[in-house]
Amino acid sequence: MKKLTSLLLALTLALALLTGCGNAAQDAAQATATSEASVEETAAPETQETSEGEETADGQDAAQITITFNVTDADGNTTPFELTAQEGAILGDVLLEAGLISQEEHDAGFVTVVNGMEANWDEGQAWWSLLDGEGQMTSVGISDITLADGDVYSFVYTVG
Repeated sequence: MKKLTSLLLALTLALALLTGCGNAAQDAAQATATSEASVEETAAPETQETSEGEETADGQDAAQITITFNVTDADGNTTPFELTAQEGAILGDVLLEAGLISQEEHDAGFVTVVNGMEANWDEGQAWWSLLDGEGQMTSVGISDITLADGDVYSFVYTVG
């Protein structure tokens, strides 16, 4: 009798364990399906092309801005560049797109060549000083400046 009771108890536990695992597997499958549905629902909306060829997430025309970027060379000659971008663009991205800096310098965030002119610290302690529209040196780099319409920035060849 004791063996029969032990056997029934073992079978009951085994059945309960299998039933529980089955529910857990079903719950896991249902959770995965719910999770996938949530990802689809929260995915970014499809972008639509605007009449100017710019894409926005909500299909609205993104505001075009114009900035002035001045490059002052070693001889003190200043060349102004009127650049257009989308409102909220990052200065480094706009300079890269305009061809004023290289992809490598954009990615590094440290600029030594501007518009084909190199400022080499090791040869004469030359460097490019980034100035705002008031002629003040910026406290951040090109990757940290968000642009607004009418902004003015400059790279000035500086020695020492």
